[in-house]
Amino acid sequence: MPNLSDVAKRAHVSISTVSAVLRGKHTTVGITELCAMRVRQAAQEVGYVPNYHARSMRLGRAHVVGVAMQLPGVSETGSLYFNGICGGVHAAIQDEGYNLMLIRNAGRTGAVDRGVMGLRQRMLDGLIIPGRASNLRDGQTLAEPDMRELLVVVLDPPFQTDLPSVALDEVAGVALAVQHLAELGHRRVLWLGPDQWGDSPTTGREQAFITAAWDAALQGASIRYADRRSSDRLANAAQAAQAALSERLTQDPDFTAIVGYNDVVAIGAMQALQQAGLQVPQDVSVVGFDDGPLAQLIAPPLTTVSHRLSDIGLQAGRLVLELITDAQARRRPRGQRLVVSPTLSVRHSTGPARPR
Repeated sequence: MPNLSDVAKRAHVSISTVSAVLRGKHTTVGITELCAMRVRQAAQEVGYVPNYHARSMRLGRAHVVGVAMQLPGVSETGSLYFNGICGGVHAAIQDEGYNLMLIRNAGRTGAVDRGVMGLRQRMLDGLIIPGRASNLRDGQTLAEPDMRELLVVVLDPPFQTDLPSVALDEVAGVALAVQHLAELGHRRVLWLGPDQWGDSPTTGREQAFITAAWDAALQGASIRYADRRSSDRLANAAQAAQAALSERLTQDPDFTAIVGYNDVVAIGAMQALQQAGLQVPQDVSVVGFDDGPLAQLIAPPLTTVSHRLSDIGLQAGRLVLELITDAQARRRPRGQRLVVSPTLSVRHSTGPARPR
């Protein structure tokens, strides 16, 4: 099998030059791009393939970053969520020579426990845990003594943690939705959401709605429905939201806008309104949260707060790489938290408030 020496002979350069080029470090040691191109061409001509295991043993790294993912019985939701997160993580780590490993639960062992085991066994260099979509029901696993040394980054942690984290500013996201409706002249706004989503309570977004409505001098009210786990949660959530709003419409339809916990809830609300003979947005405006693919496919297209999943994954990937490669980064104070600011995608489901 061809080695670095064979490549060096073919390119008429030193072995150290070949090593620097193939590790992507040539610019830091003054090697020109023209020389680097010659080395890469020589490697291709002689059929050189890097020895991954030898490199890992030499550097003491596996060059693998894990993402622990456990969403019980929610295949579609998991797909939408993790495609965004993992796409961002992969974009951050791929050019640095790291691979992405998706970790699911196996038998009675949860995804997070398996990921932590992989870190301790040196099969992973870093682990990213989406807090809202894993088996993090409490802080016990993350509070274990060696967790700080294991290079874990938590996304949207559902509880206080000393570990580095990346989170969307959900309060700001809900405020964007409420402010948008206020600027359109809406004064009576309704919150619609489940009592929980998976293992996570939804009161955070609802409380943010109440606060934002109060700050904007709006009349706000809430409707909650019971969340039910199933293998088809997206459809069931939309149906539950539709049923809850339909019941409210028969009792007290005195509102001109709705903010949904997520896009699926907002779609269920739109279906209930249309069944009641109301038009969106002429009679009632609707705002969602997430800005997933469904938001642009429905009619009318949904105004929604972007969760920026890809950006969250990108920031998490960069942060975990920094922790892996920079000893100073690992000595930072506990509780480092990167906050991603949300954006509002304005489409055709919102419009001026109807006159009373």
